Amino acid sequence: MTLVRNLHRRRGNAIVELALVLPVVVSAVAFVADIGTAAYHSMSLKSAVRAGIDYAVQHGDLAGVTATIAAAAQRDPASLSVAMTPFCGCAATTVTCGGTCPGNTAQQEYVTVSVSEAYTAMFSMNPLVDRDQNQTATLRAQATFRTK
Repeated sequence: MTLVRNLHRRRGNAIVELALVLPVVVSAVAFVADIGTAAYHSMSLKSAVRAGIDYAVQHGDLAGVTATIAAAAQRDPASLSVAMTPFCGCAATTVTCGGTCPGNTAQQEYVTVSVSEAYTAMFSMNPLVDRDQNQTATLRAQATFRTK
């Protein structure tokens, strides 16, 4: 009779349910926080690239782009990898710089600014973070602008 009475008691059920559900809820909250942090860092990096491009367009100077990007992203310039790739184009094609386009039109000169930054994510399956062969997490941003 005591066994049957003990099976119908409900004391302690809440703590058992909490013990089963709490790890799942905490993991889900941590994963969402990790994605949010990566999204914030990625957006600030993209915004910083645009600020660097604005600087280059306003001043006609590519030398200060890296410092402008680092200042806009509020990062140490040494933590960012900035690459600037110039290229020329005609209408819808990329051509070798220094010539003319079909129809004797002038070429347009462009620069692509690419920025990457190492990022430490809490979860390896974060969809916002690129990973290379060594599983190093990297955030990337890039923008192209016309110089002439």
